[in-house]
Amino acid sequence: MNEVWLPPPPALGLAQGDVHVWQIGLERSPTELAKLRGYLNEAEQVRAARYYFERDRNRFTVGRAILRKILGLYLDEDPAGLTFSYGPQGKPALAGKTGLEFNLSNSHQAALLAVTTSNPVGVDIEYQKDNISMSDLVKRFFAPVEIETFNNLPAAQQPEAFFNAWTRKEAYLKACGGGISIGLDRVVVTFVPGEAARIVTIDGSAREAGRWSVAALNPYPDYRAALALESPRFDLKCWQWPD
Repeated sequence: MNEVWLPPPPALGLAQGDVHVWQIGLERSPTELAKLRGYLNEAEQVRAARYYFERDRNRFTVGRAILRKILGLYLDEDPAGLTFSYGPQGKPALAGKTGLEFNLSNSHQAALLAVTTSNPVGVDIEYQKDNISMSDLVKRFFAPVEIETFNNLPAAQQPEAFFNAWTRKEAYLKACGGGISIGLDRVVVTFVPGEAARIVTIDGSAREAGRWSVAALNPYPDYRAALALESPRFDLKCWQWPD
């Protein structure tokens, strides 16, 4: 999918079947960081303080505050006043019946936020590090058919293929409210470079996979990302939160 990342319109609206994905840079000036910190509630500030490195504390603060600001735009509500509930695996949701589904993912200096109505949505972004043992992770987390496909690829294609697969699987699991602990090998995806993004099977079922859509995203150089939605089709719009 060759998405185009644009400045958002003055008025935001979500029609049925729309998915909006927001591109968010996490590196902010000290002045802006201080302002953003004011949007966090006490629990979020405590959570931010648990990060050992200041860099990570700041990135969490920026991501959480901008999440609040964007959701506040859709709901026409004070961002600082929004309240969240959490699923069994920790996935946040807006408390009450707002009609919005969302998911936030961050990696390194960037984050993505997906927002839609009614249907569960998941998004994953990964910085393409070159210091990871891809072959070990493939053996541990991929399905047998995916392991075979990966091992048969030319070495030059394997890094892109790995991150294609990882982000698509993670996006699906995040839409379901979990993470890798509930099994990346449960969902088989396409991932060969140049191949259209698709969920092939879920727990061995092609029929179940047909209830879902997955899209590859390219928000920044050196990052791979994916979106998953419990719907066979959707209309995607990609927005840039101002730096």
